[in-house]
Amino acid sequence: MDVTVIGGGNAALRNESRRTLSFGGTLALQDRGRLNLNADFTRTRYLNRIGALPPLNAEVQQAFADRFGRDDSGRLVRVDNRPVSFAREEHEQLRWGVNFSRFFGKAQVRQARQLARQLGTALIDNDEDGTAGSPGLEGPKPWRVNFSLNHTWTLKAQRLARAGLPSVDLLDGGVFGYGGGQARHAIQFNAGIAGKGFGLQSSGTWKGATSIRAGTTPSAADLRYASRALIDVRLFADLGRVLPDATWASGTRVSINARNLFDSRQRVTDGTGNTPLRYQPYLLDAVGRSIQIGVRKTF
Repeated sequence: MDVTVIGGGNAALRNESRRTLSFGGTLALQDRGRLNLNADFTRTRYLNRIGALPPLNAEVQQAFADRFGRDDSGRLVRVDNRPVSFAREEHEQLRWGVNFSRFFGKAQVRQARQLARQLGTALIDNDEDGTAGSPGLEGPKPWRVNFSLNHTWTLKAQRLARAGLPSVDLLDGGVFGYGGGQARHAIQFNAGIAGKGFGLQSSGTWKGATSIRAGTTPSAADLRYASRALIDVRLFADLGRVLPDATWASGTRVSINARNLFDSRQRVTDGTGNTPLRYQPYLLDAVGRSIQIGVRKTF
């Protein structure tokens, strides 16, 4: 069966409009470090939301009947796959997070002395227990640690294709592009430690399970996207600081980057629990885990 597919832009679409309501707050605590707690709520409403034509099913054909052409026998012969305009789309989400950073380790007195000379201030060395014998200037501490964690909770995600049709719940099997439905929960984190020329940084994301329904009732053609976590790690060393007496090491940084450290793959299953051929993990992500080693030299 031959079907003509039309692609490209669509100058006939109406302009998209958006209205956003957002409020939140931040609590900052500073005691031996910096700790920030933040939370915000956002409600967004779109009119004439422009997006890709969703995957073909009965609901999509009903909503965008003018995009599908059939012959006298009812056979599909044409699909207009250009962008479409959705009558309305509404999102509500609550996002909260924590950020922490702190310097630690024995103060670098040599740098403090240099700063003292610039400021014309006398420096009194610290005692072994870290307390100053008399007022002086403490140098910067050599190590810094940072951590952040953010959780996004999507409370509402609905899309209305055309007036008079039912709204599609993107959190409950509704189509959201070709990558699965809208995840209700998502988490992002960053963590790192750096000092004395060395550094370790890690970041990652986690998204909850989503689904796509093929129709209004459960069927074998429904797709379920399992939850997935991705973690990246980066390790680096500034050789100029690690080997200060080696001339060749000046301005040299060596790094190791690991992307998708645990080789996480997206798992997709249909209503029977099997994975359709086109959704095999190694077809969705052919690379998986990758490790890169880099050397950078500045002159």
